[in-house]
Amino acid sequence: MDRAQGGIEDWITRQKAVSEAALRGAISREDLTHERKGFGVTIRPRRGSVLASPVSAHYDPDPDYFFHWFRDSAVIMEALRVSEEISSANALFADFIRFNDDLRHLNGAEAPSREASTAPEFQQYLRPPSDLAAVHGEDVSREARVNADGTLDFTRWARPQKDGPAARALTLARWWDRIGPDIRPTALDLIVEDLHAIRSHLDEPSYDIWEEELGDHYYTDLLQCAALKVAAVLFTKLGEPGSAACDEAAERLEDKLARYVCDEGWYHSRLPTSGTDERKCLDMATIFAVLHSDFDDGRHSVLDPSVQATFLRLEDHFAMAYPINKEGPGALAPAMGRYPGDHYFSGGAYYFSTFAAAEFHFTLALATSLGARLPITLANRPFLLRCLGEDLVAADCAVVRPSPEVSERFLHRGDAFLKTARAFTPPSGELSEQFDQTDGRQTSAKDLAWSHAAFLTATHRREQARAAARNEG
Repeated sequence: MDRAQGGIEDWITRQKAVSEAALRGAISREDLTHERKGFGVTIRPRRGSVLASPVSAHYDPDPDYFFHWFRDSAVIMEALRVSEEISSANALFADFIRFNDDLRHLNGAEAPSREASTAPEFQQYLRPPSDLAAVHGEDVSREARVNADGTLDFTRWARPQKDGPAARALTLARWWDRIGPDIRPTALDLIVEDLHAIRSHLDEPSYDIWEEELGDHYYTDLLQCAALKVAAVLFTKLGEPGSAACDEAAERLEDKLARYVCDEGWYHSRLPTSGTDERKCLDMATIFAVLHSDFDDGRHSVLDPSVQATFLRLEDHFAMAYPINKEGPGALAPAMGRYPGDHYFSGGAYYFSTFAAAEFHFTLALATSLGARLPITLANRPFLLRCLGEDLVAADCAVVRPSPEVSERFLHRGDAFLKTARAFTPPSGELSEQFDQTDGRQTSAKDLAWSHAAFLTATHRREQARAAARNEG
């Protein structure tokens, strides 16, 4: 092991301890309070809630992320599942199930009015009472978020958000074998309700993963498809009804997902409409969709040539767009953001995007160690050449055959993205949402749980890939 490799190993070990502590610090934080003074309320998290960020902020300048997001909480709990060092993981997940079960009983028509307690300058941010009153039953899970105390979010926000039920159902199904028998009926009820919500609103538009644009989105549709497929297998295993309905809905989504491939052979992140920002058709959300869905092979997996072509375009964009990628660690593997033209806070690099880039390559390393072949097309050849080199991607070949060298080069490329993230991570291991594209300073929400979760899932996949590579060798 060379000194550079030893350095990354030591950093991973240290950062794991920090990130695992950060996950614990986001879940069931009953000891915290958060005042939303402009609205005259104090939020005290309930057991089982998952905070996107436990740091109290009020857009001063950091954003207020003291909420339980449905999608984020599922991502964080998935990271908890693969973090074996967190001994209390099963108990925390049981609390998460109970908290989500209680949310099913929320009724916006019974929510207290906030107008009297809200300052005049904050009235514009209040949700219309009629909009809030319409939220009940399975519609609660199509909210983007709820307050950490288990009440409905009374502020204006992007709704509906259809990836929430899909993300939660996937996480519950993947945890299934570790869920205690006493809480399994509740978990099954949640999965059934989430799948019903997906099927009932299959053809309706949704806001995207970034909660900015209403329409049809690759991330949402692929996550829903994955949830339907995983649930169908679980229902069959348990002898529960619903497998056929899930399979039918998944087939409809598969037909729709084929429409996201553009003429150049890469995936658009949204289906164009009159109000679509064309720059956002290239979006890291596509890669998150593939990683969160986690298909083993075929279309919409890391082995899909169109997915690889999409990643290459994203990498090339951020390599050119961000000054921090012109020299230093970012020159070898760029710090990754969300999409071209992003102006949210610094509009810069995101920790979870850069860790996702690493996880993408580690997943390819794992797949090839397990025997996967890589088709070579006009669209993905440049990606394969960048990762593997001309000696492994011959001009006259139509496929890259698995070998220890192929797996090792994907591992090396994934480590390059980890090293870029490490270069912009302070010695404390704290991970905000973004780091500035010009000087690398941390910006936006502090101690973002998703940033830590993305590190943990990436390094878990790295460990899997390295173990498979050892067996392969």
